[in-house]
Amino acid sequence: MFEAFTKAGKWHRIGNKSMTLTARDDLIINFAGTHDAHMQADAWPGFDHADPAAQLNIAVTHAPYRRVLDAAVADGADLVFAGHTHGGQVALPRYGAIVTNCDLPTGLASSVFRWRSHGAAGLVNVTAGIGTSPKVPLRTFCPPEAVVIDLVARG
Repeated sequence: MFEAFTKAGKWHRIGNKSMTLTARDDLIINFAGTHDAHMQADAWPGFDHADPAAQLNIAVTHAPYRRVLDAAVADGADLVFAGHTHGGQVALPRYGAIVTNCDLPTGLASSVFRWRSHGAAGLVNVTAGIGTSPKVPLRTFCPPEAVVIDLVARG
């Protein structure tokens, strides 16, 4: 399926790669992403070849490990999107997630938060997603979610 989307120009694979896209003829966005950090397949590509005229630097990673968040934010990511945690998948009422399946605290298994690294700061969105782990096909007190982001001009 990814092949068809890629050929149609609707999908760009940015695992351990970076790229720049222009939207609406005037909005320049730099993207950088990693493969799955949970599988040790991540190599932060940086925004080194990014367009300096870009209004936004966005990082994407499957698993929100601290090393990836640190690298992305220190490198200038304004916004980082991640998943992998399934929101903890199994949560308790009034407590939340029991595990994150990464090295983040359980309170960050599904949330938007500010991340700071090497004097820089960026927003991170870890989505609970809609699925479950194949090893534990169960979700409790953790509703599925899909995130929609609206980009709005400053000012």
